[in-house]
Amino acid sequence: MSDDARVSGEIRIDPPISQKARLTILRVLDFKDIDLKIDDETGNGVAIVSSYSSCRYLLEEIQEIVDTFGGAGRQFTGFLHVVWGTGSDTDIYRVIVRNGKAIEVRPQILWPVDAMTPEEVATELTQQEQRHNEANKRLRSELLGEFD
Repeated sequence: MSDDARVSGEIRIDPPISQKARLTILRVLDFKDIDLKIDDETGNGVAIVSSYSSCRYLLEEIQEIVDTFGGAGRQFTGFLHVVWGTGSDTDIYRVIVRNGKAIEVRPQILWPVDAMTPEEVATELTQQEQRHNEANKRLRSELLGEFD
């Protein structure tokens, strides 16, 4: 899998982290994968966003923000949507904050046939076979018609 990840979204912080607290933590902690989105008017940190890196420390760095600023009724809402790799070698998940913990949430893929009853699967297979046979008949008719 590729070392590159595409990250979108944000984890909103309410109430925001004050400018003074934000500047203090940025001097102490060396974030590689996250950054704080800043309100232009107040300088307060209003959301956690990706700084676009390898995302190797994404969970840990978000957890540091939550541990440091999670008190006083502060809420973290939203998510960072992470996509690693391309094609069939793609890994997709979201990072959210629940009960004071940064966690990965992975999608569950349910193929349509998995949700069907055995009778529905049999009906679908029969219909597919009928469509296939009809397409073959049309093709055969067209090909044989060229030789008349």
